Amino acid sequence: MSKAKRNTIIAAVCLLTLLCIWMYWPSKDGNSDEVINRDFHRCLRSLSQLDFAERMLPEFATRLLHVYDTKAKYHARFQADRKALVSSGYFVEVRIVDTNRTMPQTLSRIRTAFHAAHAYWFAEIITNSIVVICRPEHKSLCEKAVENDVRQ
Repeated sequence: MSKAKRNTIIAAVCLLTLLCIWMYWPSKDGNSDEVINRDFHRCLRSLSQLDFAERMLPEFATRLLHVYDTKAKYHARFQADRKALVSSGYFVEVRIVDTNRTMPQTLSRIRTAFHAAHAYWFAEIITNSIVVICRPEHKSLCEKAVENDVRQ
């Protein structure tokens, strides 16, 4: 291998390492709701990337890279940020039990309502209900989605 090719590979590995450190490094700008919200979104993005890695990598590679442990740490941080944002009033939780439709139909209606308003939302399916996390001013969008006010 030539010296130039080796140096290129070393530089690429260093850049990728710095990128990974930057992506997963928590921000320590303070404890305001905006900072916690940014960390909340970063945790959510990291969890989705870890889920992708878990699906794509073979079992021995996920154990070698400690994907399960890292995923558990990010999930705990995600839940802590979520709890902090809901308790501070930055986000509200809306629990929806819609017996007229299936869960995917209800989620589709909620997605349509929030997309039309360009509003942020996050949903989890817990047993027989959907828990939607959104800003307080967008709480009515959930109710409208269930009440047939949203056109598909």
